[in-house]
Amino acid sequence: MPEREADRREFQDDEIDLADLVGVLYKRRWSILGGTLLVTVLGLATTLLLPKAYDYQSIVEIGQFQNNEGEYRFVESPQVAADRLQAAARTAYQRRRAEQDSPALLFSVKEDLSIEAPKEGGILEIALTAPRDVDAGRFLEKVIGILVADHNRVLEVQRQKFEQATQTFQAKLTELRESVKSHKRRLARLHEEKAYLKEQIGESNQRIGELLETKAAANIQAANEPVGLLLFSSEIQRMRTYIEDLQTRLLSKVPEKEERTRLELEEMQSKIAATRAELKSQRIALENMAGTRILLAPTASASPVSPNIRLTGALAFVLGLFASVFGAFLAEFWRNNRARITREE
Repeated sequence: MPEREADRREFQDDEIDLADLVGVLYKRRWSILGGTLLVTVLGLATTLLLPKAYDYQSIVEIGQFQNNEGEYRFVESPQVAADRLQAAARTAYQRRRAEQDSPALLFSVKEDLSIEAPKEGGILEIALTAPRDVDAGRFLEKVIGILVADHNRVLEVQRQKFEQATQTFQAKLTELRESVKSHKRRLARLHEEKAYLKEQIGESNQRIGELLETKAAANIQAANEPVGLLLFSSEIQRMRTYIEDLQTRLLSKVPEKEERTRLELEEMQSKIAATRAELKSQRIALENMAGTRILLAPTASASPVSPNIRLTGALAFVLGLFASVFGAFLAEFWRNNRARITREE
């Protein structure tokens, strides 16, 4: 029984009494308050001594042009452009650090630079967190300028292709127009030829009529001259053969030439219409080419984004409070158990 009573008293001594805890806090309230204020002041002072970082924002629009199917396409896909811009930034950053006379860049491209390429639209959103006095704006302008120059070179090659195609279509259109004029002149000559053939047929028929009248008179007056009658018959036959040849040309050969010329003329006019459409399409594509451009130049935020004085002060206050309370309990424990801890066996 005495052993159980001793164990019970020892267990009660080890129990945590809430009143004792509150008593320790009240007893060491000024040290807790002082420690909390000290850590808070140190945190705020450290924050104020740190360099202020600002958020630099920039927006870039990727250039577009029309392909042969009339569809718009980007000079480079936004995601690829974002990756290439990130690589260009790393290269420029390393080159800047390698230059001995250049001031140091107090930011990290890997951690402080972010480039987002939204799925919709050809927009790049660029953000860089850096101190104001490290020339971060010019750094971004230089890196973006590299991307813009590369895209402009691609667009210039495409522009030259469009201009070359435009010149080719213009030359073809001029050639077709000259050919149309030539075919129209040919049709006019065929019309003149038809009129000439009709005139010749009429004159030849008139000549045959005159020969028949002369032959009839010759038969009456000199029936005993067969040679003369034969000559009349031969001339009349020659004239009839000539008239048949003229009629063949008038009714067959000339219309065939006219029909063939008209078909060729219609075909050329169709080609002219198609060439005009192609030429117009090339001109529209040339006019609608849009180069990569900076919609928003690198601009620093009006207020610093780090360090955050309010957040740092709150964290320092909480940390100081916990550290001071822990220190108070530790000091009280040491005071109460110092003899037991330091005694020699």
